[in-house]
Amino acid sequence: MANEQRIEKLKELIAKDPTDSFSQYALALEYNGINEPLTAIEILEELLKRDENYLPAYQQLGQMLGKLNKTQEAKQISKRAEAVAGSQKAALAASGVGSNSVTAADILTDTFDQSKLDDMAIRFNADSKAAEYENEARNSIW
Repeated sequence: MANEQRIEKLKELIAKDPTDSFSQYALALEYNGINEPLTAIEILEELLKRDENYLPAYQQLGQMLGKLNKTQEAKQISKRAEAVAGSQKAALAASGVGSNSVTAADILTDTFDQSKLDDMAIRFNADSKAAEYENEARNSIW
């Protein structure tokens, strides 16, 4: 199915259920996939206004902002994501989920997840630094 067809199908799903966070998230990814990051960012921002606990939206939004050299905004999104993730973990712990039964698989999963976050942070910082150097180089030439 072509991107335009997926976009139309997702819009139909959202029209039927405007609170469908996954469909909004998927729609933003489709727009980003056809090189319309500003539309994708707008969709993710609207999604997070309505559903501030939808963690995948923070990750994608931060990456999109980073690619547009909006580093301060991306950092703010990252901090919000950390706060939401922390409160979700605290809520799970308070309800007793996982508090008494940590397995090796749980630890490996947490380690893997953390390594993905670390990888994203390293790439984001590297991209930000590269953009700074490019801007410095452009400014020094002119």
